[in-house]
Amino acid sequence: MEVLTAKIRTLFVYRDFDHLYKLGELSKVKKDRLEDDLIRLQQDIYFLDEYLESNWELDEAELKLYWNHIHQSLSNLGVASSDYDLYSAHIYKYQDHEIQLRTNKDLLRLSMQYFYFYKSCDVKLLRRIIYNYSPKIRKYYTLADWRCFDLITEVNDDVEDLIEDLQTINGNRLQLSINRYGVVKARKDFLQFMDEIEQQSSERVKLKKSKYYDHIHVKVVQQVKDTKILLDCSIEEYLSIKNKEAQEGVSV
Repeated sequence: MEVLTAKIRTLFVYRDFDHLYKLGELSKVKKDRLEDDLIRLQQDIYFLDEYLESNWELDEAELKLYWNHIHQSLSNLGVASSDYDLYSAHIYKYQDHEIQLRTNKDLLRLSMQYFYFYKSCDVKLLRRIIYNYSPKIRKYYTLADWRCFDLITEVNDDVEDLIEDLQTINGNRLQLSINRYGVVKARKDFLQFMDEIEQQSSERVKLKKSKYYDHIHVKVVQQVKDTKILLDCSIEEYLSIKNKEAQEGVSV
């Protein structure tokens, strides 16, 4: 559990939560208490995700148990029970996408914008709760301002986890694309999508005309650059594994 907690704290830094805490002028005590509760919620979402990735046959009773834990964590963060479904809506959609892998529904039919919008369900939920705790953050950023950043960081997650996800039941878009179209087209599609994200963020810079959105845009541009480099590294490692399997007579 300590390893997972450390991983989540690193994730929160990556998602720029510290920046929001600072803008929200949260006291250290309130910030620490909030972050502890957010970590618990993120853990519960991870446990649900791990169950979906590890079991082809899903048990409704077990799924309900995972959701009970998520809802309890939401309650600890001040979300009323009547609002559980509202706050969980994007995670329900993400879960539906994972379940569709078992029903032969083609996730590649979904646009990359749509797919990654819902795959970033957890960070959007946690950020929404941070805004609830400190509404003054809205003076600087709307929740929608983080869309491009969330898209590119979720792309980065799929690219980084390509090899790891070969061993799980996982809606990794890069893996699905390589399986369907091959490495060359998958790479081209991902590079194009990353360029689209950066362009969308550039357009928002012009729309917002705000030094605060400039902060997000700089992070988007850097993430696009880093993820493009990581994409080639992950594909190279993937090809190396597949070549080794072929040489050993393992079916690819």
